[in-house]
Amino acid sequence: MNINIGREAVVTNPLKNNLRPLPQIDDEPFIEISDGIPVLVLDGPLTYTYSDKHHAVDIPFWVVRVLDGHDRDRVGWMAEISQSGKTILTGI
Repeated sequence: MNINIGREAVVTNPLKNNLRPLPQIDDEPFIEISDGIPVLVLDGPLTYTYSDKHHAVDIPFWVVRVLDGHDRDRVGWMAEISQSGKTILTGI
């Protein structure tokens, strides 16, 4: 399902998804959010282009608030897809 502002989404990454202070891969994550944790989408997307010597991927970042778990109510930027293009945040 599509991600929309004002709606919930869920982390769909068994390796955890990073919550970051800025919408970019190079920025240090400040929280790792576990698979299955719901978030509320507050704003976005803002696209960050990740590239290495083999390929480039446009990664949409969303501002989210964590809705459950130890980091409940924390706010930051979360990627919708990984550097390999796998979906790691899904609208519900």
